[in-house]
Amino acid sequence: MEHSLLNLGSLEQLRRDISAAAFPRLLDAFSSEVRERVGLIVEAGCTAKFATLEREAHAMKSVAGSYGATALYEACHEIEMMCAGDRDEGVASSVRALEALARATLEAFEKWRRTIAT
Repeated sequence: MEHSLLNLGSLEQLRRDISAAAFPRLLDAFSSEVRERVGLIVEAGCTAKFATLEREAHAMKSVAGSYGATALYEACHEIEMMCAGDRDEGVASSVRALEALARATLEAFEKWRRTIAT
């Protein structure tokens, strides 16, 4: 399932482009950023703050794209477009799905991280 959640080629390219000393910190930053942004997205979705939701979905989309989290990127893009188009129908269910997808992505990410550590 990880392959549908993560673009392993993007992660490997990132690994080649970053120094070995900095890479673990970069991976920690990704995990922290996703957790923080998911919380903000859920809060904005629950309170119908669509401008905030659009901004946070856009920010998470950028992070997800940079780390090869393709499914998360697509889900954030969908929410961003819903908000930009003033289509609040379905936003709540999309936010719930994004929350679950973020958890699954982080699990796949950590599994990949363990494989490169050995």
